[in-house]
Amino acid sequence: MRRKLTLAVGFLLFAVAWLLPVHEYGNALPETLPGWEAFLIALSPGWDAAHPAHCFAAVMSVASALTNLLVVILVFTWRRRNEYLLQLVGRACIISVGLNAQWFLNHRSGLRIGYYLWWLSFGVLGLACLLPSNKTAPAEH
Repeated sequence: MRRKLTLAVGFLLFAVAWLLPVHEYGNALPETLPGWEAFLIALSPGWDAAHPAHCFAAVMSVASALTNLLVVILVFTWRRRNEYLLQLVGRACIISVGLNAQWFLNHRSGLRIGYYLWWLSFGVLGLACLLPSNKTAPAEH
C-alpha cells in the first residue's frame, strides 16, 4: 500500500509540473515558461560545434528532456508487475534527480515551482520503485 501511495504522489507531482511555470521566461504564458514548453525547448537546444561548452550544454539539455521517458516506461513496467524492471527504473529515476539538478545549478534564479515539483517527482517515483513489494515471499519448505 505504501508503494502505491508513493507512486501515486510521484505521478501527481509529475503531471502537475507540466502545467505549472518552470522558468520565469517563456512564450506560452506571460513571463513564465510552463513545463510542457520547457520540455520542447530542452529537446531542441542550439548546437554550436565551434564551442564545446555549448555542445555539452545541448547534450545535457536533451538528456534531461529524455528522462521524462522514464515515467512512461514506469507506467508500462508497473502494469506488468515486473519487480526487476521496477528496481531498474527506480534506480534510473534516482540518477535522473542528479542529472536534472543541472537546471538548478545553472539557472537557479529563474526557476519556478513547476521545476521543483518535476524534479521532486523523479525522486518520489524512484523511491516508490525501490520500496519493498507488498507481495509476500513463498514459504520455504
